[in-house]
Amino acid sequence: MPLVSDSDSDGEWSYHKNKKYQKFETFAKFRLSEKHFDQWGSIPLKTKREGAQRMRVCVFWFPVLLQPDNSKTFDWAVEVGLINALNSEKLNVENLRKIQVVETILLNLEVGTFEKESSRHVFSLCNNLHLHCSPEILEETVRWLEKSGDYFKREQLQCLGGFPNCYATFGFIFSEYAKFIREMSNNLDITMKALKAPPDERFVERSEAMKKIGNTKFQEQQYGEAMRFYTKAIKFYPDNHILYGNRALCYIKQREYLKAAGDGKRAILIDPLWAKGHYRYCEALFCMGETNLALEAHSTAKSLCKDNPEGLRDLDQQYLKFKPEPLPAELRQSPQSFKVGLVKKIQQPTKTGGKSNPTRNTATKVTEIKMDRKTETFEGASEPEGRLKDSKTSKSEGEELGSSAKSKSKSRNNQKQKASQKTPDNRENLCKELKFLVQEAHSALSDLRSRNAEEAFSQALGLLEHATPKNLGFSTLDVLLLLFGRASALTEIGQPEELAEAEKLLEKMKSFEERTFQCLVYYAIGRVFLRENRFKAAIQQFSDSLQMVKNQITPGKLTWPLTKQIVKETQPDHFKEMLENAIELCRFPPAPDAVCRLEKCLCTLKTEIYFTDPDFKGYIQICCCQSCKVEFHINCWKSLKSTKFCEKNEKDILNEACLTPDCMGKICYIRIFGPTGLLKCKFETTITKAERPRKPKVNQKATR
Repeated sequence: MPLVSDSDSDGEWSYHKNKKYQKFETFAKFRLSEKHFDQWGSIPLKTKREGAQRMRVCVFWFPVLLQPDNSKTFDWAVEVGLINALNSEKLNVENLRKIQVVETILLNLEVGTFEKESSRHVFSLCNNLHLHCSPEILEETVRWLEKSGDYFKREQLQCLGGFPNCYATFGFIFSEYAKFIREMSNNLDITMKALKAPPDERFVERSEAMKKIGNTKFQEQQYGEAMRFYTKAIKFYPDNHILYGNRALCYIKQREYLKAAGDGKRAILIDPLWAKGHYRYCEALFCMGETNLALEAHSTAKSLCKDNPEGLRDLDQQYLKFKPEPLPAELRQSPQSFKVGLVKKIQQPTKTGGKSNPTRNTATKVTEIKMDRKTETFEGASEPEGRLKDSKTSKSEGEELGSSAKSKSKSRNNQKQKASQKTPDNRENLCKELKFLVQEAHSALSDLRSRNAEEAFSQALGLLEHATPKNLGFSTLDVLLLLFGRASALTEIGQPEELAEAEKLLEKMKSFEERTFQCLVYYAIGRVFLRENRFKAAIQQFSDSLQMVKNQITPGKLTWPLTKQIVKETQPDHFKEMLENAIELCRFPPAPDAVCRLEKCLCTLKTEIYFTDPDFKGYIQICCCQSCKVEFHINCWKSLKSTKFCEKNEKDILNEACLTPDCMGKICYIRIFGPTGLLKCKFETTITKAERPRKPKVNQKATR
């Protein structure tokens, strides 16, 4: 299975951060006769919707999220990053973002294929995606999809990781949807019967028995036991959305919000019209601090559940928690700085969830209890979710939390002042707060909740600045570990501002006299450079770190301060393997998507251009009739254009002399790629290639 060649670079995509979309050498075009198009057009709208929903579950979500198996769908999902290859059941935030994008693409496809004429586009786009691998085809597909419905937005593609993953995603989805339309048109009854095939009755009975035990355990507030029985029930009936909703609520009660979000997402993928599933999913995201993702999911939920007035009412109440709270005037004017550890928490109250924001956590509990009491009528008395309520407990708990909410709201607005008042007298309380923050930061870092991790590390460091670390039992290594954790979180966020802050922080760490810790500092700096695709600079840092490990100048195995959690980078064998893998990657880096040809490139870091660059803003590609191809950063091109072409626009530059030295050709097309990696605009003209005069033949005489 060869890799598809990139028409813009006249070469193959190499394996880099985003694996490239693969296809078989031979591809059979999808064709549908006019008769079948007529049959598709005659299918009732309700049947199309029902079939499309079951197709999404059977083809996409069942083999990927509900009951993973070795299939081409599973391989595709791993390739584009919907799931993790080693542990497909454990979803992180990035997985959830990508799944949400695929979900919106499928929803727009459903709306866009209701009509007979619009369904033709699916087949033509599908064939083009497989026969040609170019940004133009992808751009055409995205534009058609945007016009088809209100669920999908172009900006969502950024989380897929660039052009190759976008192409792989669209290619696979359109292929499966074209097959679905073909099967429904050929034989509607057989296809619908296969899609709606019920599970074995024996398995349903066993699943129901496990679910009832889980409900009982939940009422007894034994949430761990309830989760165990819901998990058993799911094994017998893996596409029962109510089971995932029940288990998600248990995870929320246990404060395992990432797992709750995974189950909430599974529930609404099985039944997109189930308002309670959307509520659980958004609740988990909000508690994790993923407010933007929660708001995006909330918007989709309201659109899907527009015919459920009671569900909409509960979602509207939930939205009140998502709305950013107005800041006090004095905080709005005060500048942010690294030295004020609690500033970020005050200025961004909606970004923190769980224990790190007591007032927000109180509001979460109160609203959650209201939801639990209020939504008993969602599925009716016969549904299990209605029996998961303990109204007596909820009422007393709600009153208790309500009475303390007022007193806690003031503390959130004065966290900076409280931090400054910490003294050795309340050393025990300060240690408890630090311990919680470090645990929260470590947990968030492991779950790839990078912004939550960065906030927690910043708050812990802020508290230390108002006390003497030695009085709290903190050594120099402990302080360095907190700084290292914050730098790691900033690097994982991966935005230009955060990477610059991480580099500044690591340079500060170099000034510490703890020489054994410097191997971790070099490694962290290398990761920053690697995130910026600066492979030559990164390999030097990784090599220095590896040399220190070989010289046994390491801090030894360490745990995060005040916890028993081992810092994985301090495990010698594991750390050495990480460094060797990083060095191998830097020695054989992926081929750039473009290379700036300006003699004095304005980008001081590197001339190579990657779609995955944190500061990627697009590039321009110019080709002449002799097939010369040159590329520039957008800013570099503006500089060159102002000096060489006297501020002409791109269209007027066509037919100008080629920019390659010694080339006699003329510029025949110009392509401008935007920040998403998609083609933004192009200009082209037809230029006939000048024939070179043929050299006269000379008959050579044989020498004697």
